[in-house]
Amino acid sequence: MDKQLEQYGFNLVDKLVSEGLTKASPGSGMYLLYGRRPSPQSINIKFGRAFEKWFEYAVMRGNNNFEIMPSGVWKEISKDLDLIFRDDEQKIIHYRELKLNFNLDTEKIVSTYEKIVFIRDFLRTKYPDYHIDAAALTWGTYDQRDMTAQSKIIKGAQYDVTVEDPNSFFKLIGAHMTKKAYNSYFRNVGNKLEQIINEH
Repeated sequence: MDKQLEQYGFNLVDKLVSEGLTKASPGSGMYLLYGRRPSPQSINIKFGRAFEKWFEYAVMRGNNNFEIMPSGVWKEISKDLDLIFRDDEQKIIHYRELKLNFNLDTEKIVSTYEKIVFIRDFLRTKYPDYHIDAAALTWGTYDQRDMTAQSKIIKGAQYDVTVEDPNSFFKLIGAHMTKKAYNSYFRNVGNKLEQIINEH
């Protein structure tokens, strides 16, 4: 793995913890079982949001000519774009809705696909000279064939939305990343996060 990308992720973990972690409170099952310790659900949400920037940095570190476009809320449409970059040579804009956990309930999976379709349609109007490549990037599993949520992936076809995994994503951006390296890295990230949490 690219050493700068590796370190960038560790720095994100440090930043995540320094911003404060929500702790389990009385009345919750986690508090009943473990007392006042950092909430796993809160950690999972913050981790997912923080690492959206890791994928953006991966695009920058890849062997490509892509230009990063502004992520975050686009005021024109009041929608939060997770990851967007363009290829000016091939005239393609790549938009990715990042999902750490793709095993969502039916209502959430539908709203995810509807959001992607809405943003894709908006980008087609805003950038008529570009092909819009919009997909859901499910990054909790390196290869989507290993996912248990296959029905959620199949449902994407109803919306003409592709579900992309890290295996395909890293090929797209021209970065070498094996399944072993990916899984090993995130285990190391998890160990670092757990160590920091135990110190708090």
